[in-house]
Amino acid sequence: MKKPLVFFTIFFIFGIVWARFVSVPAWGLLISLFIAVIVAYFFLKDAKLFFLSALACFFLMGAFLFCLSLILPQDHIKNYTPSSGVNAVLTATVISEPVYKKNKSVFVVKAQYLKLFDSILKVRGKVIVWCFKDDQINMHGQITAQGKLYKPYSFKAKGKLNYRDYLRQRDIYSQLSISGDSFLRQEKINKANFMTKGLSSIRTKTRYIIDNNLSFSAAGLISAMILGDRSRVPDIYNESLKRSGTVHVLAVSGLHTGIIIIIALLFFSFFPLHYRIKYLLVMLVLVFYCWFTGWRVSVSRATIMGSVFLLAEIINRDYDSLSALSLGALIILWLNPAQLFNVGFQLSFCSVFSILIISPRIFDCFSFDYKKVKILRFLMQGVSVSLGAWIGTLGIVAYYFNIFTPISVLANLLIIPILFLIILSAILFIVLAGIFPVSAPLLALNCEFFTVFLYKVNSLIISIPKAYILLPNISLKYIFVYYGILIIICFYILHKTSVENLESID
Repeated sequence: MKKPLVFFTIFFIFGIVWARFVSVPAWGLLISLFIAVIVAYFFLKDAKLFFLSALACFFLMGAFLFCLSLILPQDHIKNYTPSSGVNAVLTATVISEPVYKKNKSVFVVKAQYLKLFDSILKVRGKVIVWCFKDDQINMHGQITAQGKLYKPYSFKAKGKLNYRDYLRQRDIYSQLSISGDSFLRQEKINKANFMTKGLSSIRTKTRYIIDNNLSFSAAGLISAMILGDRSRVPDIYNESLKRSGTVHVLAVSGLHTGIIIIIALLFFSFFPLHYRIKYLLVMLVLVFYCWFTGWRVSVSRATIMGSVFLLAEIINRDYDSLSALSLGALIILWLNPAQLFNVGFQLSFCSVFSILIISPRIFDCFSFDYKKVKILRFLMQGVSVSLGAWIGTLGIVAYYFNIFTPISVLANLLIIPILFLIILSAILFIVLAGIFPVSAPLLALNCEFFTVFLYKVNSLIISIPKAYILLPNISLKYIFVYYGILIIICFYILHKTSVENLESID
């Protein structure tokens, strides 16, 4: 069986989905998994039976890990958090960079002690804090805060993903609101390791350079694309890009990672380095970028895929993009199975999977004569990739965001090159402004120009009649039907491609 990792990952995902909707005790799944492993061992000499047994193992492993992720220790703060809310005093360490929004700040803390009524309890777990005060919060600082502790509200709309589920995917089950007469004291700044402290310092410096040299709208866009902070993107930009189907350019994603790879390769090409050294340095840049942006799912996936590709080049081995994508999904879901139900995860992996399977077939539909012309060939490749990604994410976008964007293919062809110019300009601006502060105002003009250009082009695109269509709420069953048909088509293409490869070898 070719590409076994693809099938193992798919059955791992099936196991997570099954465990999500069917209540099965973790101990029962563990026993079943143990039996399946023994069965697989006895079928080692029979390839087909061993493969089927291995699929069963991955299915049960996915289900077991999901069930295991739901089991929390007795001293977890969730067990002391009521739905209605209770006044409490929490001592905790700030573990996320605070996001400031008008009259409030939002950040995540790691709980240590909880005072409820007259009892002081030692607790663990993450808590998201909403502070409606003007306090400046220090990253890695220890705080003591009084406020209302409660479970996050669902904000559920007709069965779709809600806020509580979103936080649960990040292992957050409790929320603390600090307002009115409540207090927040910053006790001390805990000692962070050298790398964490250095990263925090770089992000702070980057944010300072962006905020002090760019306009509000440009700073919001650059912060979203470089730092992953979308909280300050103007609503008009957000809505405009959503209507053209290009709002993904605001989220630090695999597309941004690909641009970083290209920029890194171009940079290292100026030095007389062996290609193995060059690829190794690019891998280090990828890992740093993933770390710098907070290990986001899309960036983690792209980092794994890119690193596998570069490693294959270094050791002179063939690279299989589908297997690399499967490896990325397997690693991310192994660490946190609940990520499967994250919209970002679904969009990221569905788009790439569709690009890898469907886009080549779309490209094959173009005339061979046109492919001989480099410019036309490049344009056809862009159309194929954009159309493949659109097909892969169509159902998810329609279900979660109630919008259909037929203009998306054209919009991506025009917007993505501008995105490349924005990221390149932003990196040059941040790096050179950090080294030579006097150059910041001049370099900032470049970023201002391209961000305005992006908005103007996008506004022109969505002004086209029927560029986007707002949809009513769509039933989940129709989405399952759409992706069921799409999966069948993808497996047919994979099978046909395998047969064609075998025939070519013969």
